[in-house]
Amino acid sequence: MKKAIIFVLGLSILIGGCSANTASSLTPSKEVTKVEVKVPEPYNTMIKNLKEPNLDTALDFANLTIKDFPNTPYAYNAHIVRSLILCGQIHAYFNMNIYLSKGIDHMGVLSSKDDIDTVKGFLDKVHDRQIALSALSGESFNYILANYKPEIKLDKIDFPTSNIKSIDKSDYSSFNWFSDVGYPAPKQSDYDTIVKEIPQKAFYLYMNNVEISNEINYPKYFLTASYRTLDKDLEKKLLNKVMEITENDKYNESRINAENGLKDIK
Repeated sequence: MKKAIIFVLGLSILIGGCSANTASSLTPSKEVTKVEVKVPEPYNTMIKNLKEPNLDTALDFANLTIKDFPNTPYAYNAHIVRSLILCGQIHAYFNMNIYLSKGIDHMGVLSSKDDIDTVKGFLDKVHDRQIALSALSGESFNYILANYKPEIKLDKIDFPTSNIKSIDKSDYSSFNWFSDVGYPAPKQSDYDTIVKEIPQKAFYLYMNNVEISNEINYPKYFLTASYRTLDKDLEKKLLNKVMEITENDKYNESRINAENGLKDIK
């Protein structure tokens, strides 16, 4: 099916620019620049790869859009796409970490040293990827926080997406079973399948979640972002942003969740 996914495309939007020329440049320009530019080539290529879908390549071209067109609304849009692709990847590694950590506690004297070493190797790899991806997504979360403007004009782009409502334990195959009984140890092929499939499902799950009524649902966006960062200071900023933009909507579900999240931060 096709679902209208909303992106920031207005060519005459007033938006804070970015003062550096890399994907990690987060500080907005001191001057608000009115930018009129045709759709950048890397942005078009990013959209093309979202449609296929080829999220790894889409991520590469989101980075190029951010780097080469920092003072355009397309950079803002590319950060939205980039952050949600990275959220999808983090989703996979976050849950693998949980399943592996639970499973290794069940491994007993009958488990071979090779199996134990395999699981420990997966845990190290998953932990390292979580840290790296959290840092990358944090770049885009901070950019959106710094440049957030509720009046931004939005246009629709249609691209195919599956009707994903949730990601279940069964999607993690042997990792799920291992977490319950500590046997058998997951194989490299199981790991590779999850790394390939779960990020794509999670990306579309997040996109379906934050897009509503032809606009980005920013309370849901910032709440989702707060769940996918390891940086406690950034998590707090994201949750406070939810509170700020729902100030006059005290029964907003994202606001209630954000309020609870702030209570949990120590």
